[in-house]
Amino acid sequence: MALDGLWVDGVQQKFRPEDILDGDISAYTEPLVDAIETWMDENIEPGAAAVIDKTLTIEGATADAKVVGDKLTGVKRELTDLGLSVVDGAINITYEEASA
Repeated sequence: MALDGLWVDGVQQKFRPEDILDGDISAYTEPLVDAIETWMDENIEPGAAAVIDKTLTIEGATADAKVVGDKLTGVKRELTDLGLSVVDGAINITYEEASA
């Protein structure tokens, strides 16, 4: 019997429970540990006094100020492109992308 459900780098890993119980489990754990380390290297500021989350997805972690600023700038641009008007009591919203 093979179990599904472990995904590493977008690839589904299949394994049999008896392989883990009877043999060396490093073949299953090493890819998972490597994937976690890679994600942390790419998304967590090393050496920080607190965990600084560049993905803005970790609850309780400090948000990376540059990432937040970049996202807010994007929202500001989108809001700038919105047009609001009221005609006969109806609110009309239009979106026109500003030319660069």
